[in-house]
Amino acid sequence: MTDYRAWVRVRRFAVPPWMIERATECRLAGDWRGACEAANIEVGVDPAAVTRLAGAEVAERVDDDLRHLVPDLLRWHFPRWPEVLALPHTQAPLALYPGGYNLLVERRHPVGEHQRLVLRFTRIDRHELDNGLHLSRERWDSRRTADLRMPVDEELLRLQDAGEWRAAWTHAGFDVSGFDDHTVPSYALTVAGHCLRAGRHDLVRLPGVIRATAARHGTPAVLVPLRWGHAVRVDAETLRAVPEGSWSGRNERLPTVPIARAERSIDIDLVRLGHLPAAALHPLVAAAMFPDAPPVRRPGPARELATIRVRCHGDWHPVVMTDGRTAVPHTTEELRREQALRALGGAPLTGCFAAVTGWTDPRGRTLLHMLSWVPSPVPLLHKLLAAGLDPEARDAEGHTPLLHAVARGGSAELIRALVAAGARRDAALPDGTDAAALARQHRRYDELFCRTGALASRA
Repeated sequence: MTDYRAWVRVRRFAVPPWMIERATECRLAGDWRGACEAANIEVGVDPAAVTRLAGAEVAERVDDDLRHLVPDLLRWHFPRWPEVLALPHTQAPLALYPGGYNLLVERRHPVGEHQRLVLRFTRIDRHELDNGLHLSRERWDSRRTADLRMPVDEELLRLQDAGEWRAAWTHAGFDVSGFDDHTVPSYALTVAGHCLRAGRHDLVRLPGVIRATAARHGTPAVLVPLRWGHAVRVDAETLRAVPEGSWSGRNERLPTVPIARAERSIDIDLVRLGHLPAAALHPLVAAAMFPDAPPVRRPGPARELATIRVRCHGDWHPVVMTDGRTAVPHTTEELRREQALRALGGAPLTGCFAAVTGWTDPRGRTLLHMLSWVPSPVPLLHKLLAAGLDPEARDAEGHTPLLHAVARGGSAELIRALVAAGARRDAALPDGTDAAALARQHRRYDELFCRTGALASRA
């Protein structure tokens, strides 16, 4: 079933209001590159290379698409698993061009929990189109955002909310008798039933999408994706649906309806089921989906973290974050004594002592290490260094902030700033792997050697 609590967390933190405001300001001023940077999206598209590879006409189309890109809206709709902090290893095509070329977006670095994305112009495998937004331009193109509004059938929603997927698909015009086929393995029926009971498919528009996809590819049927490699094979003419998977042994190559076209926007459900107000959505999403809702309220100034009260040894004690540390009404000696007793096998920490321990990072990373995952990190870097944080501090694996930035996707801007601030270039992990070796290992030559010149030359 859908984890709405996880989606609420994603909508609250993945694209914060300040990011939307900065990106919108740049975009409306005609600075699409600045808008991308504000949305923590790197531009890896070289106009000269596009012209050389695909010709001037395609290069003009790519440039036109980039000038109408809404990067914060793209980040809002980037495919993700809401229960997982790290972005998925997904290439999401945004637009298709002659010659098999694509404008796509993907996570910038394959390792770590960072949230930086990158735009690329390249060719990709056909199966990557399953995660694409190339048929859903309203999710990233400023010219199409009005199309975010979705038609709603209240009866269909009622059936889907109740988990009555057979009745819902039948009401939408599908023939689900194929799910009674005894040649289909029982586990495949179980998986399909679990996915369909979640009620995420946009059954109002799905019949038209199926027929349009089949006509575009010249096939009699298409695949509607589920999860875990399973799908539903739907005949474009009769709308007869049959479970499909690797067990079926079919050799024909059928097109797959992209997930963004097959499923209903999660934002519709978050609002109609009461998990979020419309004002909490991206402004362009709220304006299109809920035009009668109250106008989006601009956030006020950031507030300090409120004091938290915890039960400690029979009393209520205040716990507050101040000056970069957790302040509690206990002495340093008391904290160390409780932690030592716990380390020696004593009872689990409770009250203030548990709160202090809970605020620490289990991997030993400092805030300087975590800058690898922060958009526009340099101003915060200078503040942290001024506050006394150690640029040579080691985490549990031996990474300094500089090594962590190289290995975990920190931007070239952060690496340059760390080096300029005096971070040691010759620092190495316990096994002797230095920053230059990490750069080679993670194929970061462009950033570290060509653009920054910050590290030792390649051996």
